[in-house]
Amino acid sequence: DEFFFWGKNDLLKLPKKFFSKKINIFGHPKFDLLNQNNGKFFEKKSIQIKKKYGKFILFSSSFERPMEKNMLLSRYLSYYKNLSKDKILNLCNKEFIDLKKNQKNFEEVANLLFEIAKKFPKLKIIFRKHPNQKYSDFIKLFRNRPKNLLLVYDDNITPWIKASEVYVHSGCTTVHEALMLKKKILF
Repeated sequence: DEFFFWGKNDLLKLPKKFFSKKINIFGHPKFDLLNQNNGKFFEKKSIQIKKKYGKFILFSSSFERPMEKNMLLSRYLSYYKNLSKDKILNLCNKEFIDLKKNQKNFEEVANLLFEIAKKFPKLKIIFRKHPNQKYSDFIKLFRNRPKNLLLVYDDNITPWIKASEVYVHSGCTTVHEALMLKKKILF
């Protein structure tokens, strides 16, 4: 019955049928918390993280999970009911190609993180999966990782960003939080 959005730009991505619903633009609660007292709300957890891990670089993954083409098509058919099957198939094919590229990019990033960790053994790197990724997707990949490359997923990302020395991302919206926290950022 109602939709809530971060800002007006979100509305540009909506199909017209949504405009018959009540639309609320609220911003983002985490941004409000970060604006208050420079993110003091996240201070306690950030201190705990620093105490446990020391200085570290945080890599925030936002790569899509690999998906079978028929699964993707099924998702598109259920979502885009107002489009013709040809248009849906075209959208699906484009998305599938993008997902394949995304998977290749992810593998290259993982290899790069391994190389950096090997070359700089005193540098601690924390890899944090995206909430839409399964932890099990990374177990095999990170099995033979260098000891200074950690796979950690715990709680809200904001205190992790706050605790990090450098924030590295792959196109994740959490970059806005890193900007608000005045972090060194690599993309």
